[in-house]
Amino acid sequence: MKQLFLILIFITSSLTFAQTKYLIYFKDKGISSTERLEKTSTLYKISEESLSKRTIERRKKIMGESYITLKDVPLSKNYIEQIKSVGIKVKNKLKWFNAVSAYLTEEQKSKIKNFNFVDRIKLVKSFHRKPIINFEKKEQTLVKKNSQNNLYNYGSSLTQYLLSDVPTVHNAGFNGEDVTIGLLDTGFDWKNHPALSNRNVIAEKDFVFDDDNTADEDEDDPGQDSHGTSVFSVIGGFEEGSLIGPAFNAKYILAKTEYTPTETRVEEDNYAAALEWMEALGADIVSSSVGYNEFDSDTESYSYEDLDGKTTIVTKASELAFNRGVLTITSAGNEGNNNWKYITAPGDGFNTLTIGAVTEDNELSYFSSLGPTADGRIKPELTAMGTKIYMAQNSKVSQYKYANGTSFSAPIASGVAAQLLSAHPYLTNEQMRAILIESGDNANKPNNEIGYGLISALKAVEYPNINTTDGSFQINKLFIADTVQESTVNVHLLGENDELESHLMSKQNDSRYTFDMSDFSGNKIIKVYFTYQRVGENTEKRYPTDNQYLKYENDSPTLNLNFTPDTITIEPPEPVVKEYKLEQNYPNPFNIGTTIRYKLEKDSHVNLTVYNILGEKVTTLVDATKNAGVLYSVNFRINNLSSGFYIYRLETDGFTESRKMILIK
Repeated sequence: MKQLFLILIFITSSLTFAQTKYLIYFKDKGISSTERLEKTSTLYKISEESLSKRTIERRKKIMGESYITLKDVPLSKNYIEQIKSVGIKVKNKLKWFNAVSAYLTEEQKSKIKNFNFVDRIKLVKSFHRKPIINFEKKEQTLVKKNSQNNLYNYGSSLTQYLLSDVPTVHNAGFNGEDVTIGLLDTGFDWKNHPALSNRNVIAEKDFVFDDDNTADEDEDDPGQDSHGTSVFSVIGGFEEGSLIGPAFNAKYILAKTEYTPTETRVEEDNYAAALEWMEALGADIVSSSVGYNEFDSDTESYSYEDLDGKTTIVTKASELAFNRGVLTITSAGNEGNNNWKYITAPGDGFNTLTIGAVTEDNELSYFSSLGPTADGRIKPELTAMGTKIYMAQNSKVSQYKYANGTSFSAPIASGVAAQLLSAHPYLTNEQMRAILIESGDNANKPNNEIGYGLISALKAVEYPNINTTDGSFQINKLFIADTVQESTVNVHLLGENDELESHLMSKQNDSRYTFDMSDFSGNKIIKVYFTYQRVGENTEKRYPTDNQYLKYENDSPTLNLNFTPDTITIEPPEPVVKEYKLEQNYPNPFNIGTTIRYKLEKDSHVNLTVYNILGEKVTTLVDATKNAGVLYSVNFRINNLSSGFYIYRLETDGFTESRKMILIK
């Protein structure tokens, strides 16, 4: 009887996977026209309860009090029940896309496409993963000597981390503590490996078989979890004398998204569902290293032209996570030397950091995928070592091995990002992204091979940054490489009229210095630099000494902490809003760009204009008729404007409101 039962399970499973997988998009969330997404509403409370406290606090850093949107509203239970009523088993529920995925027969597909709440039915697309390139060589030829006394013994992994200054930042005590990292990959055999068994995994989920085991299962291709195990070790492994990852003290959320038993395929709905899940659990950083290298060959396949930052589901999911405060990082791909050549999704995202690979000599790895995106943007953004990487192997094969691939440069970069957030926990994902890019060693001449250059944990952590927590406005400078004399650390602010103001910075601990600028008007702060003296020396040092760290204008350094490329808005309309409202721009203060949102009570002609403090018009952002019931977002980017206060004014047929914003360079 038991044997028959197992046979029936096998037959049922085979039939399920023989069907075709589709995404079923709904027309709406099943909300009545009278329901509002307000803090006092049941709808709002239900949506908020699906998010962890950590997620809410992270979202507030980037979204302010508008941290709940229509995308957080659960899918309609009524719609799902009607889908199930025709014998369909729902696979993934995607709130952000207002869709579910399911395996359908042609008969089932014909039935549900006539449901009045179904908007469209689309084939789920799969991506194929190219196997990593194993590398075998004597360990001693790959280990560079380190001149300093490190806190940890990195063993054969030292070279890959030295290139990005990871050990130096470890020595300062920054190792991913209090940071939560999500990893999307093929599976994780972490419980059985000495470098991973003691890592702090707070959640794991298999999105293929819908359970909490991310290691190999009977239905998997044997050894499938090896890739994810290796990736996890490169970012977070810890075994003295063998491997010490940059973020070994972080918390981890693991998602298995690979669909197999016989093919190396990753399905886009699994990827999107995993990102939603991680974001809701409170992930600060999400790293993806599945290494997509080609698309399905069916007639509905994506193409290079679709790598425009707004087409593939995996890219849109990555961007939606970023919009909610998550720093999203992915590998560029291993296609630099074949016919495809270019980066792959979700590496085409506007805000997703795409990581290429270099050798131990900081030369481009021959296989590292290239840019640009289909719409011409520079990719990858950054690089890390991806050739001859030392990593853990799953327990069924061996403990350690060497391999090549951007699959391993991405977790090094993600680990560096975690070190940065450990050092400065108040940073938003936008600030982290900007700092990592600006501190790259090719930041002043980016290209489509190495982007803004090699990532450096030391340069990123020491990069000056702004803290706007609790309404204060502080500029911060952390010293790791230098031991400085407390009485010599000054910040110098050069005003529009070349009027120099110098201020002694306050020492917060052994290496962190701050200066409160809350009382300063923006037009006084044009250029910023720091001076200090090392302990035991009388020679004054100036930071920066060249343009490697900060942008320059007219031979003077300009603090540039909010660098972001052009972004897109992929949010759908919010529920009907019965009010006019002009929201405060964010971020504020800002450097390169900021976002302005407004709502309309009724259809109106809208004029949204920016003025300087003298009342002179700077630019008109909107001059058009807009529909009511929509939360509109407008991106304002500066064009050689001076630091200072600016006013933006919303004028409609029956409403006028103005707000101030601060531009700081």
